[in-house]
Amino acid sequence: MNMYKALLPLCFLSVLGLVSCGDEKEPYAVEQKVSGVTWPTLQSFDAWRPIWDGKSWIVALSKEHQQLKIARNVKSSLVESFVNSMERLDPQLRFQQGLRAQTSALFSADVIAINEFENPRRQGLMPLPVFGFATVQIQSGLGGIEQLLSVSDFFTAKFKNMSITERSAYVLQFVWESLEQTAGIEFAEPDLESEVQQADALQAQLAGQFNTRIVGVSELVNQMLSSGQSVVAVIDTGVDTSLDAPGAALEGRIYKNTSEDPAAGSREGVDDDGNGWIDDFNGIDATIPPGEIDQGPKPIPGPNDVGGAGAICDQFGPATAASCSHGTHVAGVIAGKSDRFIGVCPINCQILPIRAAKRCVVEEAKTGDKCLPIEEFSSINPSTQQIKNTGIVDSGQLRGLAYVLDLESSTSPGALATNVVNMSLGKYFSNRALSLIIRRLFQNDVLVVAAAGN
Repeated sequence: MNMYKALLPLCFLSVLGLVSCGDEKEPYAVEQKVSGVTWPTLQSFDAWRPIWDGKSWIVALSKEHQQLKIARNVKSSLVESFVNSMERLDPQLRFQQGLRAQTSALFSADVIAINEFENPRRQGLMPLPVFGFATVQIQSGLGGIEQLLSVSDFFTAKFKNMSITERSAYVLQFVWESLEQTAGIEFAEPDLESEVQQADALQAQLAGQFNTRIVGVSELVNQMLSSGQSVVAVIDTGVDTSLDAPGAALEGRIYKNTSEDPAAGSREGVDDDGNGWIDDFNGIDATIPPGEIDQGPKPIPGPNDVGGAGAICDQFGPATAASCSHGTHVAGVIAGKSDRFIGVCPINCQILPIRAAKRCVVEEAKTGDKCLPIEEFSSINPSTQQIKNTGIVDSGQLRGLAYVLDLESSTSPGALATNVVNMSLGKYFSNRALSLIIRRLFQNDVLVVAAAGN
């Protein structure tokens, strides 16, 4: 492990101090903020609004409320909290028929339960206040909540004297406080997007191979030859697994979850190893809840499009190769090997691909860069379509890290498969959920590295 700390001198994604959003729960210690990065707050809404879809949240689930491992229980608890918040401000709403049904129609939830929070592999690990997390979608966003509140004369009168900006701030505060006042929820935070960190002069840099000289890779070759295998989880836009082929740059360097190996008799469409993910032979698409069918661009197959046979990123021509170009580039920097370049760990390193970037289809002739809705995918001409990344969402990173924390080694039962997690992302607002899970990974001897910016 010390070799890889020398080999990958990248900085850990710092995670920061707690921000209260109006609830009375006891705060608990998290890492101190650095570099001016802060939690998203009501006061900084204008700054993080552009990287939020207006409807997606992450909530942390208390260890004392194990019933919240079931998504429908999370949803019903949230609905009860929202209705109670409304009735507390306007007691007349207690006589409103159908209020709970209207509120329930606005919510959906998906639970990310993490076994390692409750069953640590090492003795003496610091207890954490949560067993996992849930992603929460408010179907119509803040506008849907405002419309719901407007069934009340009390809220209608309040909105009448507010500007549009003031109304948005009021509704945001109401939503945030209602989420955090829900029994069993430790905290809530918006599910924001991050950026991949691009290298502008890539070709020139590759030609010079300056990075391997700086890191001193040649001096570490003997250590690599004598060391065991190290698995690096690349949480990014996905990795083109077709490059794991004879003579290709990632030949033999894509980690295989042999428990899901179709060549060894694993069944397609079945969670053979019982980890909650279907056909995760070559990694996962962490933007999709485990077990759900990918409703993304139809030509790309699979419940998890980097699992199973993998997504061939340029199968529809060079224009679509950007679908997972950044993650493939990062995988090559870490473990690639070809006549043109060599990565920093070309020996005994394997890549575990995890896609955390949402994607959509665009058809240049009709829509420019505008994403097309799911129901229009079937009408797209494959020769003109392009696959576009729409952002690395916090919930995708969270699912990916949870997968790493629960994925056991195929060759060493009881040990984690992954040694290193790489997150080449640009992030300007931190996240308490990521803070907690990264802490647990550290405590299980997993090195987490991330971009410090270009």
